[in-house]
Amino acid sequence: MTLLSKSLHFINSFKALEKADSVQPNHPVEQFKKLYQTSGTLSDSTDSLLHFVKNTIENMETVSLSIHEIVNAAALQSEETEKSLVHSEALGEVLNTAVQQIQHVETATVQSLHAAETGKSTVDLLAQQSIHNKEISNKLHTTMKDLEHKTEVISKAMESIFQVSQSIQMLSLNASIEAAHAGEQGKGFAVVAQEVRKLAVESAVNGRTITGLLQGMQQQVRAFSEIVDETRKSSQNVSQAVVETKQQFDSIHLNLSHITEHSAEASQLLHTASHRKDLLIQHLHTVTSLAQQSLSSAYEVARLSEKQASSVLTVAGSTQDLQSISQDLRAGVVEIIGDAASETKQTTQQIRIGFIPNLTHAPALLAIHHQLFEQQFDGQFETRAFSAGPAVVDALLNNQIDIGYTGPGPVFEAFSKKQNIQIISGVNQGGAALLVRTDSNLQQAEQLRGKTIAIPQYGNGQHILLRQLLGRHGLKDIFRGGDIRIIQAKPSALISMFASNQVDAALVQEPWVTLLENKAAARVLVDWQELYNGGQYPNTVIAVNRDFVHNHPQTVSRFLQAHNASMLSISEKRPGTYHTLSQSLEQLTGQSLSVDAIERALQRIIWNSTTDLSTLRGFAQLIKQEGFLNKDIDFDLLLVK
Repeated sequence: MTLLSKSLHFINSFKALEKADSVQPNHPVEQFKKLYQTSGTLSDSTDSLLHFVKNTIENMETVSLSIHEIVNAAALQSEETEKSLVHSEALGEVLNTAVQQIQHVETATVQSLHAAETGKSTVDLLAQQSIHNKEISNKLHTTMKDLEHKTEVISKAMESIFQVSQSIQMLSLNASIEAAHAGEQGKGFAVVAQEVRKLAVESAVNGRTITGLLQGMQQQVRAFSEIVDETRKSSQNVSQAVVETKQQFDSIHLNLSHITEHSAEASQLLHTASHRKDLLIQHLHTVTSLAQQSLSSAYEVARLSEKQASSVLTVAGSTQDLQSISQDLRAGVVEIIGDAASETKQTTQQIRIGFIPNLTHAPALLAIHHQLFEQQFDGQFETRAFSAGPAVVDALLNNQIDIGYTGPGPVFEAFSKKQNIQIISGVNQGGAALLVRTDSNLQQAEQLRGKTIAIPQYGNGQHILLRQLLGRHGLKDIFRGGDIRIIQAKPSALISMFASNQVDAALVQEPWVTLLENKAAARVLVDWQELYNGGQYPNTVIAVNRDFVHNHPQTVSRFLQAHNASMLSISEKRPGTYHTLSQSLEQLTGQSLSVDAIERALQRIIWNSTTDLSTLRGFAQLIKQEGFLNKDIDFDLLLVK
């Protein structure tokens, strides 16, 4: 049993006190005075512990930032290494393709070189033939010029013959005339002259024929001579082209020889590069494997760090609650000592009930105000207000209360560790919202980067909802490598904290949402329906100590009757319900809220007296995802049938 439990047990054991001035040294009053001193020491110790936890949280924030920087660096290194591996493999494929292409080029170059050699041989032969053709063309040209000259000579000779023939004709004509003058003596000579003249005429006719033929022959010789001349010139051009082609083939052959040599060198270099590429890829695979192992280790360290941070946050919440309890204990001892002069009636409680002075715990507030617990337990009951759900669950686990209204998150965590807590009923869903300062220029959740956000207690339902909301918008708190600072603050202190710019935002549940709006301290940025799952998330359940529900089932049943009566008054919106809630909240929190404001606030809450298993399962998975739960929940054991 803890010091706190012993102290509470001691207080419950000595309710009847005598007057302070008549007590003996060993009288309970004197013991209460010692207890008062002890409670003071406990309060100082919790203050020191809270200060230590706050320092630890700050150190954990710094460590978490460093770890996440390492994780980010390792992730970046792993990513860049994988990119390098991908690029290297792509480069390897390029090199392989280049090797194949250079091999094709080498083959094509060898074939081209062979073709060039063949072409060079053909051109050499063509050059020789061209020279021979040129010689023949020159001879033919010379022959044709000679023939043309001779035909001209013959033509001139034929012209002379024609002229001689004409002269003979004239002579024969004169001879005939002279023979006629001679008479009988000249007849013989006239016959001869006549024959000579005939021969001369025939010779002239044949001469003209030959001359015509010679003229035609001369024309053909001249035409053929021109063709031969053109052929000779063409042959000369062909010969020149063959010479130039031979030079080009010689150059091609030389260049192909150089290309073949360079291709062989390039092929060798590419083969070497390909081999080194294979070695590089092998080394990169090794580096990538090591980087992935390093990243895995960094993630594991980050996970353990976040788990440790979650534990520290839980301790911080418990420490804050312990501080509140120690203050309550100190005040209770003072009250008991002050009332020691009067006798009090000793009572035996049948049940101890815990709740949080929030509008989501309205059934407890109404049952207390309307004395429904009084009627069910004949006054043998005790109620106690807590600041947050984890404190209620801690009280259940430490046997300080028997039954309590709380969020499901702390119940899941406690059940996963000890399994001596159960849920007997659901109460409501929704009821929470994220607010920012009224004068803030924040319009979207994405703009929360680098801001400070308050929650009622680390590890409670609002903390879980806030973490998943940030995650949905790509944001992280400091413990997850981000830049958003989440702090723990009492909802009653948020008005002054908003006014002094100590916080930029807060995620709380009703009535604090409406209260902060009414005080113009904050405005809603993300309302209850937008926080998670369309508002279908469990806000409040009724948890019970497992031993208590096993040993006192009838007492639990009577408690549920009072609770259900309160739920009925809420669902039926009975007259006075809102006014009663306004009064109860003002008494418990010191903050006033009008009836109209209560009515508006209740619109954010979905009331449900049954246990919605599907939403509980979904919320349990969310809590596990956010790092506050290490294993799955066995709902068959958690829920009371």
